[in-house]
Amino acid sequence: MNNYTSISNIYISSDSSHHIVRNKPLYKQRYKFVGKFHEPGLAPVWDDSGWFHINTKGLPVYSKRYDKAFGFYCGVATVIKDKKWVHINEYGEKIHNKNFDWSGNFQENLCVVKSCEGYLHIKKNGDNLYDMIYDYVGDFKDGIAVIYKSNKSSHINKTGKLTHNNWFKQVGVYHKGYATAEDDEGWFHIDLEGNELYPTRYRFVEPFYNDYARVETFSGKFLQVDINGNIFNQLGDDSERFYKTSISGDLVGFWKTQIIYAAVSLNIFSNLPTSVEKLSHALGIPENNLIRLLRALEELKLLNRENTIFSLSEKGDIFKKYPYLQDAAIMWGRVASQHWEKLPELLTQKEIDSHLSFKDTEPNQILGKCYQDALDGYLKDDLASLTNIVGNTNKNIICIGKSSELLIKSLKKTAPNTRFFSDLNNAKNSALCVFLKHLLHFDDKNVSKLLLKVKNLNIKNIIIIEPLISHESSAGGMLDINMLIESGGKLRTEKDYKALLDSKNYLIQSVKDITPYLQVIFAIQNNE
Repeated sequence: MNNYTSISNIYISSDSSHHIVRNKPLYKQRYKFVGKFHEPGLAPVWDDSGWFHINTKGLPVYSKRYDKAFGFYCGVATVIKDKKWVHINEYGEKIHNKNFDWSGNFQENLCVVKSCEGYLHIKKNGDNLYDMIYDYVGDFKDGIAVIYKSNKSSHINKTGKLTHNNWFKQVGVYHKGYATAEDDEGWFHIDLEGNELYPTRYRFVEPFYNDYARVETFSGKFLQVDINGNIFNQLGDDSERFYKTSISGDLVGFWKTQIIYAAVSLNIFSNLPTSVEKLSHALGIPENNLIRLLRALEELKLLNRENTIFSLSEKGDIFKKYPYLQDAAIMWGRVASQHWEKLPELLTQKEIDSHLSFKDTEPNQILGKCYQDALDGYLKDDLASLTNIVGNTNKNIICIGKSSELLIKSLKKTAPNTRFFSDLNNAKNSALCVFLKHLLHFDDKNVSKLLLKVKNLNIKNIIIIEPLISHESSAGGMLDINMLIESGGKLRTEKDYKALLDSKNYLIQSVKDITPYLQVIFAIQNNE
């Protein structure tokens, strides 16, 4: 290579067997595969002897051979030998004595590695940059790296400390002081302190490019926005097709419920994997009918098919792992077919009185247990967040709600000296009443009666656990309609509960989020 030729001018040939400069071979040798040249002027190559690095003359720079070699970064290359990932210098010598299950490349003199415990960053001497182990980490860029822990993501600096205290579903690397981030509502941009730049959420966002970022809305529009979220330009609009497709999907959404309901009712999931012929014989379902159901379940991504054998997909296997979802399929399948047709009529009524839910009036004990198991299953996902709402006390507490027994069992772990009751008629001088997803089943008149009963029992504290709605948000809208159909109940705002509690001389002390879809209201009797 001539002195004036830079490695930036060296390219890989179309068959990846050698390098070229100005459309001419850089050297005579040919390899099975070659990678790019990086400083200090070395490239990884592969031949019958294994993987190694060559100089710009096409010659090996050391005699060792590896199972795989990658490019040089920061003067260090990652290589694999006997399934262990190690780091070498330009002479093929290990730069430290550690090896790993996987390794990235050195960036800013630090490298991402994976041990049996998890992911972290190391220095060139092999020492850990910090003590923490993460589920995943990314390369450092401008002194900041992405980290993942417990299904949440944030950023750290080169001391291993968080650059901000905010955690998200996903984050991107910082670029010119801004990073992409995703929460439960969608993608957006954050600053170095982890604060959102604007309130809008998108299906997808790109990093800022000269003050503007390309984004995609949930309706299929492509826009450019500035750092304040202002729209600078519209790049494309596929929203009409998106809305037509979305509406069509909404209109036949009940298909999914009823297909899964049929599969659970017919015991399909517990008999897989097997062939259509064997499943037909085991369940007594004609093959031509069975294949139609299995095909629909496959379209829902619940089943996999290989030749003539059907098996549960990773998604479908959740029904086996969490049996309460099969109970839920029975519950929602039956309520959808028996009760939802009443919605137009209900909405025309000026006064809607609450009544017993189908869950309370079900005459079939097996179905009744199925409904309860489904409700308990939903609650189990939230129990970890609910165990600290009471604290350790030796006072009597009453818990009201269809899954109150499950909550009581959980609360006893943190309050072993507490006596719990699940009936207002057996309050026994209780100091606290917990309503667990209960008041949403009733109209305002009946909620008021329940609160009056609590007041007459001289119970000082009330905790209400259920989803709250807001007039400024659509969240909870469909559940609210379900409560209308199920029992004549409804979801309420914080302001609604304030009015109901005030009328019975209770003051709201605080309102906290248990999860994004479940809140807790703490109220105390006003003695003034």
